[in-house]
Amino acid sequence: MNEKNQGINRWHPPQDKQRPYIQSAAKLIPQDRKTGAERRRELKARNNPLTIQDRSPRTLPKKEELALKQRRPSVNDRREARGWGWPIYWLFWMVAIAAIPGGAGLTALNELIRLPSRHDCSELYLPLTSAAKRLYCADVKASSGGIPGMLEAMALINALPEDNPLRPQVNSKIERWAEKILSLGEMAFQGGNIEEAIAIATQVPSSVPSYSMVENKVSKWETIWNQAEETYKKAEQNVRNERWHDAYLEASRLLSVPNDYWENTKYVELTGRIRQARKDGKKLNQTRDLEDKGGFDNLAEAIKLAGEIQQTSYLYDAAQKQIAELGNEILNLALVKLDEGDWQQAIRMVGNVPRSESLQKTAEDVVVLARAHSPAELGTVGGIEDAIRRAKEISGERPLYDRAQRLINRWEREIGDVASIEESEKLARRGKVTDLRAAIAKLRTIPSSNPRALEARGLMARWTSDIEKIEDAPLLEKADRLASFGDVDSLQAAIASASQIGRGRILYPDAQTRIENWTERIERYQDQPLLDKAQQLAFSGKLGEAIATLQTIGPRRALYNQAQTKIRNWSGDLEADRTIENARLAARSGTPDAYITAIMLADRVPTYNRNRQKADLVISEWSQQILLLAMDAANRDLRRAIAIANQVPSGTSGYNGAQAQIKVWESMLARSRSVEYRQPVEEEPRQRREEPSFNYPLLE
Repeated sequence: MNEKNQGINRWHPPQDKQRPYIQSAAKLIPQDRKTGAERRRELKARNNPLTIQDRSPRTLPKKEELALKQRRPSVNDRREARGWGWPIYWLFWMVAIAAIPGGAGLTALNELIRLPSRHDCSELYLPLTSAAKRLYCADVKASSGGIPGMLEAMALINALPEDNPLRPQVNSKIERWAEKILSLGEMAFQGGNIEEAIAIATQVPSSVPSYSMVENKVSKWETIWNQAEETYKKAEQNVRNERWHDAYLEASRLLSVPNDYWENTKYVELTGRIRQARKDGKKLNQTRDLEDKGGFDNLAEAIKLAGEIQQTSYLYDAAQKQIAELGNEILNLALVKLDEGDWQQAIRMVGNVPRSESLQKTAEDVVVLARAHSPAELGTVGGIEDAIRRAKEISGERPLYDRAQRLINRWEREIGDVASIEESEKLARRGKVTDLRAAIAKLRTIPSSNPRALEARGLMARWTSDIEKIEDAPLLEKADRLASFGDVDSLQAAIASASQIGRGRILYPDAQTRIENWTERIERYQDQPLLDKAQQLAFSGKLGEAIATLQTIGPRRALYNQAQTKIRNWSGDLEADRTIENARLAARSGTPDAYITAIMLADRVPTYNRNRQKADLVISEWSQQILLLAMDAANRDLRRAIAIANQVPSGTSGYNGAQAQIKVWESMLARSRSVEYRQPVEEEPRQRREEPSFNYPLLE
């Protein structure tokens, strides 16, 4: 820039240097005056900028220069020069007037092109600051001020009008700075702070040309983040629902999220929590299994297991819900024990109820009622009154207030029945049938709706059983004495005596047990000879007659099951004999196919049947016969011999020998084909040679 300005200055020499040149040139102008048209053309030519730029002071010839130095101009000469030199002055002023705006333009161009110093950018008066200086200062601010510097640089140059020649460069710089800001936002976004990333990106002014790039980037971040959050929430919900496969599937989708924070940090965090939740899920399943089993001990153990699940676990809420349910079940069991009168067990149970507000009040009320049951169980008026006083400690806002009121009403009605029960018990202590019947009659005066009605019924049932024992015991003792003789008639008499004890009486089950035993002994005496006879027939090979003998033993008799077992076994033996006989008939033709059919029939005999050994013997024999047929065929046709030997079933005694012979025969066939191939065709005799006869021993 400075060199160009210096060149322009050389085109226009200063006025103090122009004047000697103009004066010298005036002496060279011809004395003849020129016409006005000529002078205008000359001035026009002289005022041409191109001409001015190309002109340089002309060097006078030495003779003329010496003549000028020797000749000093006179006054007339100077006047004449001034008279004739007015066009030169006019030309000078014309050049000066043209040079002023040109100089201003050059100065402006210099300001545009000249790089300002760094300290010139600290304070700028924007109305007078050139575009070039703005660009330079914007670069300075952007390179040294971070995000604020780049934002300030954008604001500094974005104010330039759209028609400014440097506007393309301005837009390029703004876009580059916006990309740098977005890259810083991208770092925050990849680091897991989307709010900071958006805050960084949105600092870019919306008025810059590349703001759409910011909007696209922010929209992309939000879309990625929202999708990742949705995937994370789905995985969490699957974990809470204990769908482990779906949870891991959703978690694996984080690996494809284009964000380092979700792909690494959150994925590792999520999979770790899923693994922990899965361990907690096993504990929760154990608590459910224990809950299904029921019982106080199982419920208490289940509460202990569920309490091990930490608050940070996805299954913590489910565990707490499970604990509350288990606590309610324990409270229900405690109330059942309370109703059963086992108030000590009820107190022990509520000691394992979780310490939650909803359960603790109920547990406290159970303890109060349990302590009230203790004196009530004494069955005295004083004890019942003490129980009523303790139950009244439960106020109206307590959970078991209604139960306490029901107990109080029950105990108040119960006081009137205590005397009747005490009088009945005094009568029953005498132990006679008449006294027991009187005690029962006294208890029947207690209404079934009264609290002591259940106890009264229990006493009546017990005393009724005592009466029945007293009345029926002699019949049972008589039956036992008769059965001790052991013969059929005595056993039948014992059954008749025990049968007099009617259904529903206390000794009826004992009588029926004795009757069943004695009846079985009678049936064994009657049916054992039939069983022995059938066994003898079977030993002599008369299985049909043996089966017919056992079929006379009817169902529901003592030896019926034993007879049926023998019938099934002997029927199987008969079927096996028929199968083996059919196999022998099939093998009579003596062909390989006949032997194969016979072997298949004999193999149908079950392995557990006693005739299986007989079947195995004939199968072994027939497999050897197939091998012998193959050996016989080998003397005529080795290929047929191999085909027959291949039919020997595996697992039979002839199988290994057949396989060994097959290898020998195949080897002989291979050698025979090799000899035939090497023998020339023309050497073969015209007449067919007689085939040699091979007689090979049976391989062991």
